[in-house]
Amino acid sequence: MSRRGRRRLPGISVLLAMGLLAIAVVLAVAPQTIAPLDPLRVDVMRRLLPPVWLAGGSAGNPLGTDQLGRDILSRIIHGARVSVFVATAAVGTAGLIGITLGVASGFFGGWVDRVSMRVADVQLAFPAILLAIALVAVLGPGFWKVVIVLTATGWVNFARVVRGAALTLRGQEFVDAARGIGARPSRIIMRHIVPNLLGPTVVVATLELARVIIVEASLGFLGLGVQPPTPSWGNMLSDARNYVATAWWLSTFPGFAIALTCLSVNLVGDWVRDTLDPRLRGLRSFDL
Repeated sequence: MSRRGRRRLPGISVLLAMGLLAIAVVLAVAPQTIAPLDPLRVDVMRRLLPPVWLAGGSAGNPLGTDQLGRDILSRIIHGARVSVFVATAAVGTAGLIGITLGVASGFFGGWVDRVSMRVADVQLAFPAILLAIALVAVLGPGFWKVVIVLTATGWVNFARVVRGAALTLRGQEFVDAARGIGARPSRIIMRHIVPNLLGPTVVVATLELARVIIVEASLGFLGLGVQPPTPSWGNMLSDARNYVATAWWLSTFPGFAIALTCLSVNLVGDWVRDTLDPRLRGLRSFDL
């Protein structure tokens, strides 16, 4: 097999990342089936139990319990639904908006390009997390409101990348040939521009997933995300703030869930970028 053929195969770390992401998706789709206990069940007689491998731990609560006696493992499993669904909905909606504006800006130029890019420049002048906090303060917390906020802060990355790619594509010979035979702009966009944007769009989407998961957890930690009693990784970290010194497992395990999910998304995103970029396909991979 040639080096180019080998370059497309994922390494061990990427395969592990794909496996972790598959587990996260399964947990998000069917948490009621997988979680051993009800994540909302309060049992103050079993509060702050340590993990099962420590003295005082219980096999019924493998990762311990929180300050209200709720099972940590079950809450992490149910929290995966919030993170995965919010990230998927926000990135999908932001991608649709960003791709539409990016293609219009790059292909048509003119006032469409000036207006959309100036709006993007103004938004980029503000830190994304601060903008998200401000929007949540106006709209209020809640699942779909968080999706709207993350969409409003995420479309810019899609728009700028797609605009740059569209600017390059509109000057290519095959686009000029399509214009020469009288193809309408809508046909040129759908037949020649959009299919060639698949690579950069997929790369941006995978990297945006990790960013959105972190921002959603940050909003949950600040009490501006999905509201209790619905478990999310962010509000689990918020609940654990007062117990870091005495019950480390309350913050450690939700933190690991966030870190492993984001790391897995980034590893897969890097592999997708290298695979779709023709300039990198022939390079030697240092992935494990």
